Amino acid sequence: MNYKNTLLGMLVLVMTVGNLTGQVTVTASISSDSILLGNTVVYAVEVDGSSIDNIDLDLPNTLEVVSGPNVSKSMTIVNGDVSQTSTYTYYLKPVDIGMQYIPPVTVHTEDGVLETVPLELHTYPNPDNIIQQPEQQSFNQNQFNFDFNDLFDQPLFEWGQQPEQPEQEVEEDVKPKRPLKRI
Repeated sequence: MNYKNTLLGMLVLVMTVGNLTGQVTVTASISSDSILLGNTVVYAVEVDGSSIDNIDLDLPNTLEVVSGPNVSKSMTIVNGDVSQTSTYTYYLKPVDIGMQYIPPVTVHTEDGVLETVPLELHTYPNPDNIIQQPEQQSFNQNQFNFDFNDLFDQPLFEWGQQPEQPEQEVEEDVKPKRPLKRI
């Protein structure tokens, strides 16, 4: 029992002290730098090497937050090295055409206060009212995504369809042959 407590204590110590020598970085990104009016972009703030305590998001009136913050946190321990990543994701919708300025965001972490770089978003008129889905950022979320259809020439299974059965040859009604007689 004492061995388990010691192991648990060492794990907690590694998790809390593991990143003292690591570098903490903060990155802000948008899914597209130009969109049509009426569409949304994905704005993500990612902190690598620490966890996010609070974000001061002060957007201009020309940008509306449609969804967010959507929070994603991960911690990885490999050979005693601890790394953690926190991501806050927002869906933003411009309300006017022109250049939208996303100011720097102040991020409060356990290791101090960090600031992102400012970003620009160009919004163009949309007379045909075309709606496009924003592309998702892939902050290592799809590292285990594997398309099994690449292995075969056809999809493995499609909902609502029966698997194809190989065609069987159907023998026609053949009259039995009469035995031959010698004359």
